[in-house]
Amino acid sequence: EKFAQQYGLEIQPIHDKKNKLVEQFGAQVTPEVFLVDSLGKVIYSGKIDDKYFALGRHRYKAKEYYLKDAIKSYQVGQKASVGRTKPVGCLIQRKQWEHHGFSS
Repeated sequence: EKFAQQYGLEIQPIHDKKNKLVEQFGAQVTPEVFLVDSLGKVIYSGKIDDKYFALGRHRYKAKEYYLKDAIKSYQVGQKASVGRTKPVGCLIQRKQWEHHGFSS
C-alpha cells in the first residue's frame, strides 16, 4: 500500500508470497512489474520508471514513467508506446530457496 501511494498507483498491488505469479509471468528481478488485462494478456512488463538505470545507479528523479504511461494508454484503448523494458533490481532466486527449504 505504501508503494502504491509513493508511486501514485490507483491499482491494488498484489503481494505474491508463494511466487505463483513470478512463475506464471517469468519475473527475473525485483522490482519488476507486469500490467495484465482481464484476459491475462501482458500489456507491459519491466521497470516502473527510469529512476534506477543500473544496479546501485539512479537519477534524482525519473524522466520516463513506463508503467504509468502503459496504464494511461490501456485506459484509452491504445497500445502502450513501450511494451517491455529491462528491469533493474535484485535477481529472484526462487529455485535456490526451495532447495534450502525456504519456499513460502
